[in-house]
Amino acid sequence: MSRNDRQSFLCVGIVALSVVLVAAPPAAGQCLGDTTGATCLCVDGTSNPTICAKWTGQGEPDHPDDFTVDFECTGCSTQPDIELSTGGTSAAPLTWTLWSFDDADAYDLGNIGDITIDATTLSDDFDVKIERPGPGPGAWDVKSINLHDETNWTGHSNITGGAIWGNLTGDLTVIEDTSFDGGSVDLTIYGSVEGTLTIENLVQLTVGSVAAGGVINIETIDGTPGVTSLVVLDDVAGAINITTFDGGQGNSPAEITVGGDVTGTGTIDIVSMVGDRIAFLPPPGPPELQIDGSVSGTLSFGTVVNADISIGDSADMTNGNLSGDIVVTGTLSITHVQVWGDVTSSGRITVADMDSGGYRGWYSGILLNGAHGDMGGRLVLDNGIPFEQEVEISGLLTSTGFIDLKGKDVVGRLEIEHGGSGAIVNGGIITATGTPGEGSCFYVDCEVILGSAVGDTFSGQASFTGVASDGVIIAQDVDGSIKFVGDMAGTFAINGTLGGTGNVYITGNLTSTGTLSVGEDVTGDIDITGDHDGTIAVTGSLTRPGRIMVNGGADGDIIIGELNGALTLITMLAVEGWVRPRAS
Repeated sequence: MSRNDRQSFLCVGIVALSVVLVAAPPAAGQCLGDTTGATCLCVDGTSNPTICAKWTGQGEPDHPDDFTVDFECTGCSTQPDIELSTGGTSAAPLTWTLWSFDDADAYDLGNIGDITIDATTLSDDFDVKIERPGPGPGAWDVKSINLHDETNWTGHSNITGGAIWGNLTGDLTVIEDTSFDGGSVDLTIYGSVEGTLTIENLVQLTVGSVAAGGVINIETIDGTPGVTSLVVLDDVAGAINITTFDGGQGNSPAEITVGGDVTGTGTIDIVSMVGDRIAFLPPPGPPELQIDGSVSGTLSFGTVVNADISIGDSADMTNGNLSGDIVVTGTLSITHVQVWGDVTSSGRITVADMDSGGYRGWYSGILLNGAHGDMGGRLVLDNGIPFEQEVEISGLLTSTGFIDLKGKDVVGRLEIEHGGSGAIVNGGIITATGTPGEGSCFYVDCEVILGSAVGDTFSGQASFTGVASDGVIIAQDVDGSIKFVGDMAGTFAINGTLGGTGNVYITGNLTSTGTLSVGEDVTGDIDITGDHDGTIAVTGSLTRPGRIMVNGGADGDIIIGELNGALTLITMLAVEGWVRPRAS
């Protein structure tokens, strides 16, 4: 938004001011641009911006005893510095309201340089609001806000409201005292954050964008007192760092919203993101991170419990691509990470652990729900997919897509809805048995799905340690390689065909509880290195170049709908079971 555009927007609705205000020079006792009638002191910069200040103290503030305005420092002719020297106390709180305008025109915002404090009384507290009374934004651009007296000052400071219509080009610092009071910010910056913002406790912060090199450091976001939000209206090209993001127990959750993209240079780092969905009274509010655009930068998290993380617009489902990184170094518990788009070839999601937080029926999930919902990047799950957790890809695991289960089991749900040509590696045992004492799956169906509808084909590679007796793996058509390096004791159902380039390798045994079924034809290979004591059932035909080969003993059944006279397509070293056509 240009300055002229902003100016036009600012003027909307301001039509009732007297012409006298525009022409009259500012003076002590008048609040130029203030329609409230309060007393203040305006310091006239002649042809420069005029700075007005009022406070909640008695009478009007004094210049230069209570505050000073400097027009003489370098750059101050267009952006005068303001220094505050009188503050309040816990017994008598005091809030400064500051604003700037060009010349004597109350409609035309001016700039402010550096806002600082130099406390006369070292225990004073400083609350500052940047607002043109009426209200409205208090300045166009501001250089910096440093409410920290680095001498022997022991007070605290806050930004208690107001807005900057343009950019904050420098740093912002507020300080919490030794009693943990202060350090809070309630501010809107319609332009860009270009410096470093250091905030102990967030009340509300809205910024237009975070420029490359811009940094927002927040110690605590706590939703318990009410709605707490960090809103970026456009892109994040700089860094947002948050130590504690607590959803609290308020009716409305604490939120971080990015209206644009997290660009390649952009990062959002949250050490702890914790909500309280279990405490039902009062109604809980899990903390939310909502990014309306795409992410080509990095989102990193420590511990995430009972939270919502979403990339893209769920209504649009087209603009939420991930081509950067999502990294969870701790536990992802009772949390959904949703990507309303695709994970491109350069995208990466890494999660150290997912769990249910010890609550039956609460689960975590990594969900790709976009218009395509394709996984073309890397998904690395250091602890596999534990009890009642899920990974759901609503599209394809494309040729560049790669899921690494790090040798850990799939106890929850892994669904690749439409198959694909990518790879699943280092899978452990597929099972439905959860942690001892929790029993089998409760909230999610524990299974692996590699295609769920007619026409879905898995033509990639998948490798698992094995399938337990209660484990289930389902595919539609298979033209790729699915390998079990141990025993297959559960259910593997191929609802369609095992195509000519498809193969199923069981390097262990097909145990007596194991079932391998193909709903249509087999023109690929089924190879069992160990013994076959279970059931192989093919509803359609076994047709060249298809083959069933058992290298060990065969005490189980092989049921074929149609052999096409090709018994030589079945090879066994020792046969004790049956090979027979399926009854019509």
